[in-house]
Amino acid sequence: MLIGLFGAGCTSSPHIAEPIGADLSVSLDHTYRSIADATVYQNLIGRGFSVGEDAVNHPGRQTCQFFHFQKGENRSQYIEFCYTNPSLPKDMGDEAADSRDPWPGLALSTTGPLKPYYEAIRGQLGPFKPEFHHKNYDWAKDHTSALPGWNNINFKEGSDPVKGVYLWFNEYEKRPRDKEPTQEAVEKWKAQVRKWQQHANAAQSLLGVIWKLSDPGQRANFEKVSSAKAKGSRSELADGTWVEWIDSSSELNPRFADKTYTYLAVVLGVSSLKTFDEIAKPDDKFLLNGKPASRIRLAKDGWDIIAIEKP
Repeated sequence: MLIGLFGAGCTSSPHIAEPIGADLSVSLDHTYRSIADATVYQNLIGRGFSVGEDAVNHPGRQTCQFFHFQKGENRSQYIEFCYTNPSLPKDMGDEAADSRDPWPGLALSTTGPLKPYYEAIRGQLGPFKPEFHHKNYDWAKDHTSALPGWNNINFKEGSDPVKGVYLWFNEYEKRPRDKEPTQEAVEKWKAQVRKWQQHANAAQSLLGVIWKLSDPGQRANFEKVSSAKAKGSRSELADGTWVEWIDSSSELNPRFADKTYTYLAVVLGVSSLKTFDEIAKPDDKFLLNGKPASRIRLAKDGWDIIAIEKP
């Protein structure tokens, strides 16, 4: 059961759906990893991150919590932490086990509705066996009716574009409303989102991620799936976020020698690395492509958090 698959529980960061067409683009939506328990998330709050929206619970007694970052005027990107929560009811249900359950994950989004996109690319991405899935937001009460929820394009187990990274496309459907919200309510919601995005440690944005390049074919697979452009050691998405690939010859490789999977780190842009260092108290510092970087190390079965000053 891939616990980070469906992301946040509300549409705090939906892209605005546009008709599918030649200008369709793919961007980074969010990323997740498993943690041992809630204390890991609380520790990061103590290192200057602001609490995101309310925790979201999923089948299998799984709880997911978030840190949000601004992306444009009305959008958030976020990082997600999921763990088994023994305080949840045992009868919450479960989902089939999947060999990729331990993998950290990366969710992509498109500028248009996901279902037409799926129909358009399913043939092109045939070797990865893409599948379209839907899950109701209110799944605990009704998981069979066609109600608003999350839409996903997943790749069949064993046909993953990048082994060691659970990669998928994510879409948040609008929740039904009895009436349109007042302007006051809209402004109150925007203020709440801005509060989530303001971090005492100066973190402001999700710039990219770092993956281990053990097989050049995996980079080609990612670029095919995401339409990312190859730029040196990076695969750059349409929104400017990127995947940095490091191979065995990279000077960074020894710093990630303990990592279990391909997904090594998320990279955050901060307004002041000095402020980040003072508040987040990083575990080590080094150069990332010639720029000073500070790292918070997390357990070896998922990504670390790296901060660099925004360009």
